[in-house]
Amino acid sequence: MHGNLGEEVHTLSHFSMYLFYTPFSDHEKALEISHKAVTSHLAACANILPPMTSLYLWSEEGKEESLCQDQEIAVLFKVAPQSKESFITFIENHHPYTCPAIICMDATANPAFETWVNRHNAIGHSDKNIHR
Repeated sequence: MHGNLGEEVHTLSHFSMYLFYTPFSDHEKALEISHKAVTSHLAACANILPPMTSLYLWSEEGKEESLCQDQEIAVLFKVAPQSKESFITFIENHHPYTCPAIICMDATANPAFETWVNRHNAIGHSDKNIHR
């Protein structure tokens, strides 16, 4: 494939890992869950982002929906394809929110980083390695 000026452009034809976006209520919980995910080999890496303001509509059972505004801490997790389902289950079981956002995006990266992510997750993970 060639770019506008005739130079060759390399394209990645398939994704090689997942990038998960998940917000948490505070830094301590984001750090705790990230630590467990990485040391259990469910995620190769977790980037804990600075505080952000989130706006969303929410209603408790039997109450009217209202606009909420909270400070949250988002985490970006890099996850190998073979760990996707286990990672989702882990977040669902450990996240403190009733309805956590677990947003998964297909991702590609430079070959060396892709190899590192896949090798890290291939070390071996199982539910027995995940401590509550």
